[in-house]
Amino acid sequence: MNNIVYMVACLITLIFPRSNSIWVFGNKKGFTDNTRYFFEHSSGIGKNKCIWLAASDPELSEVKSLGYEAVKKDSILGIFYSLRSGVQFMCNGFGDLNRGLALGAKVVNFWHGTPIKKVYLDAEHDSKRFGKHLRFASRLALATLNKFIFVYYASNSLELNLITGAARISRKKTACLGSPRFDYIRKTLLNPPTYQKIPKNSKVILFAPTWRENANWPDSYTLTDAEISTLGEILSLHECSLILKPHPLTSLNEIIKWRILEVKNVFIASEIGMKDINEAYAISDLLITDISSALFDYLITGESIIFFMPDLDEYMTGDRGIYDYYREVINSSCTKGWPELINKIKIFLTGSKVTTSDLLFKITEEAKTKKRTCESIYNDLQTRIQ
Repeated sequence: MNNIVYMVACLITLIFPRSNSIWVFGNKKGFTDNTRYFFEHSSGIGKNKCIWLAASDPELSEVKSLGYEAVKKDSILGIFYSLRSGVQFMCNGFGDLNRGLALGAKVVNFWHGTPIKKVYLDAEHDSKRFGKHLRFASRLALATLNKFIFVYYASNSLELNLITGAARISRKKTACLGSPRFDYIRKTLLNPPTYQKIPKNSKVILFAPTWRENANWPDSYTLTDAEISTLGEILSLHECSLILKPHPLTSLNEIIKWRILEVKNVFIASEIGMKDINEAYAISDLLITDISSALFDYLITGESIIFFMPDLDEYMTGDRGIYDYYREVINSSCTKGWPELINKIKIFLTGSKVTTSDLLFKITEEAKTKKRTCESIYNDLQTRIQ
């Protein structure tokens, strides 16, 4: 977007006439996650005009090919609808939308998972966005921006408490109705996806590590020749496939350095056509993860989780920060090296159960009761808008 055009638009966004029947959706990570699922639901009902803000030409083509309305985020139409839209939806932050142009609209925040890493004003890391000497300005900017959130929908009570406290969102602007992704996950249970490279009756392990800023992966994530051979033999012996679904911000070059793609029966998600991690839970027998909130979604369908984090001690001392409830969980059950992880995989594949934290089950138990979440959110939102 032309910077001058954008600056002018930002100045008039608070007074530009808006229509509550025009709904704009976006996600800086692509056509995925909560905003996508609620966009698809909302596009099929009611009289609202629902528009997806696509960040790229391929994303634009994908959305249009599915029969939905979309415009390029930085196009003239993207600016126009961002100014005219009375209701806008995000799940990562205002960067999902045309930032300043959303401030005059009713902004709906789905967030993108139950926080494990500290967020908003709880996070020392986020207070340094303008530099370590301007922390007050960073915190003030975050708090001020969040005042424009019209309503925040939480997937569980823990998430609600953490986000509202960290973001300074009034409880009157919140509702704990579940997450739009819950509907999608349950849909995949009824019709599990199939992938050409994954044998139909194969056991499946889903490996979903979250990202490390600045690609800060220690050498302990890299497998040795012996570990590559041993893990490959175990997977082959038990007719098991391991699907690696990295975080969207993790690059292929980072993954290649781990050497895990050299292991027999290991596939990266993009290689088999898997775009969305939420479609993987229905076919997964075991989840290997670290500080990824994917575990809360996985526990809706499964129960076996191995926590793997060779850089646990280093990560815990960083400025990103971990909430205390999870610090307790991962400190007590984290696997810190490939030899230990490979042995745990072997034990699991021979029929032994993996013990998962009772606390995590308790948090997820609430989510299991929340069904038809898109419908519940849609009805609640319509009431709030009126």
